[in-house]
Amino acid sequence: MKKRIAVWIAAGILMAALTGCVGNRTAGQIKQPKVVTVWTYYNGAQKETFDTLVRQFNETEGTSMNIMVESVSK
Repeated sequence: MKKRIAVWIAAGILMAALTGCVGNRTAGQIKQPKVVTVWTYYNGAQKETFDTLVRQFNETEGTSMNIMVESVSK
């Protein structure tokens, strides 16, 4: 009898531990990236160079960190 109770307790603990692994995202749901807007005063060649750097970041590190930088020249 004691052995049966111990098995049920162990099963309950295991089930409680595994339900925490599920998380609260549904299957196929994709997290939206965090958007950071950078306002600059660049124009011409400076703006083109800065936009190239922003694009490279978004395609590499930004993608892996789920961050998207948006450049706005004012």
